[in-house]
Amino acid sequence: MAACVLGLAGIETVVLEQRTEPDRVLKAGSIGPLAIEALERLGLRDELLAAERETMAGYAEMDARTDGAPDALAKAQREHFAGLEKIEASRRSEPGRRRMRVPQPVLVEILRRKAESVGVTLRSGHAVTGLRQDEDGVTVLAGTPDG
Repeated sequence: MAACVLGLAGIETVVLEQRTEPDRVLKAGSIGPLAIEALERLGLRDELLAAERETMAGYAEMDARTDGAPDALAKAQREHFAGLEKIEASRRSEPGRRRMRVPQPVLVEILRRKAESVGVTLRSGHAVTGLRQDEDGVTVLAGTPDG
């Protein structure tokens, strides 16, 4: 996200990613109101809404496949960071602000596309191996797939 903001500001940005392929492990299944608002400022509202619709359609499909068995769908709908209970909508001071059901791997892909569209250079398979700073700037040393 920071790379997207820098790219939109016209700052040449390079992101080094140690992995050669995106991590598909689901670490989070939704994003909170503050993150949504920041992502909307990047112009990602429509993509987030589309991703949420696709996620919810997947839950409905899962529900249909389990013949309405409550466990699978109910567990997916209750999922929340660190297992903390959600605040009831009726008790929120700003009910219009909500979480969005956008899984982390999907969000990473949305951000990757946005970063590339604003000119950010993304380099996978690059591990930071050193960093030097002096009065002239910062030099980052990286191990690449070619060494």
